[in-house]
This record gives sequence, structure tokens and C-alpha cells, in this order.
Amino acid sequence: MLRWTAQGKTSLEIGQILSLSDHTVNAYMTNAIRKLDCVNRTQLVAKAIRMKIIS
Repeated sequence: MLRWTAQGKTSLEIGQILSLSDHTVNAYMTNAIRKLDCVNRTQLVAKAIRMKIIS
């Protein structure tokens, strides 16, 4: 999900790719934001790149 978020995909688009609801995608992203101590998706993607979680 982080990789698709970094590519600019919306929760709805990611949900369609993974056959999940956009609500579920948002919940997963909220958990990732909390776990990596970020405030929004932009910071989450930047931090994930710095931590080499995604490239």
C-alpha cells in the first residue's frame, strides 16, 4: 500500500487493486502512520523511503 500511495494512488484505487474497501485501506494506512510516528500519508511515505521500507 505504501508503494501505491507513493505513486499517488487514492484509497479507492488501492482498494480496487487489493479487493478491499477504501475504509479498510484507510484503516491500514492510519495504523502505519501511527506505528511509524507520522502525522499524515506524505510524512509516512517520506519516512518509509528514508527507512528503506519502500524504494
